Amino acid sequence: MTYILRSVPQLSSPHMPEPNDLPKFPNIVPDSIRETRFWVLENDDFKTEEEISTLLGMMYDHPEDDFILFTPKTGTINSLVSSAIGSAAIVVVETKGHYYPHPKFKRDYIRIHDATVSLDWEREVLSQGNMHFRHELKLSERARRQFEMQQFLEMQKTANANPLKLEPNFMGIGLDLRKAYTWLKQQLKK
Repeated sequence: MTYILRSVPQLSSPHMPEPNDLPKFPNIVPDSIRETRFWVLENDDFKTEEEISTLLGMMYDHPEDDFILFTPKTGTINSLVSSAIGSAAIVVVETKGHYYPHPKFKRDYIRIHDATVSLDWEREVLSQGNMHFRHELKLSERARRQFEMQQFLEMQKTANANPLKLEPNFMGIGLDLRKAYTWLKQQLKK
């Protein structure tokens, strides 16, 4: 599955231009500036359960990011994504219409309304009639708690596997015989 990270474009020249050559922001102070990062997803990205698990892992690891799924107006949400939504692992926060594939850039969608068309290329895109819906996806709190519990249990397993105890014992080192027995069995199996 291909995930595309969309962020602010950076200068690609090998050297930085002189400060006087950089474009200047108008002499105004904006009310607010919001920087976001989002992942563009399409129905074709999900063909296996493993790809859905990868998506859930990405949503867990990056809770501040937006995950946007684009589906054709004539189609439905991918069946694998729908089952994740049905099992309450993923929540659709908002769905918006009137998004069209950008004519020049892959995996880029632009919002165009009939009433606000001002450019010729926008009219051309509208005439093709390939409208998509934009679904904002989030990891459900229930799924987040399950992931956190899995991590906690995994940490407990590794922490409890060590047979040595550093506590008041003979010369400051103790040995848990039960843990030592299971640890020894695991080492001999390798």
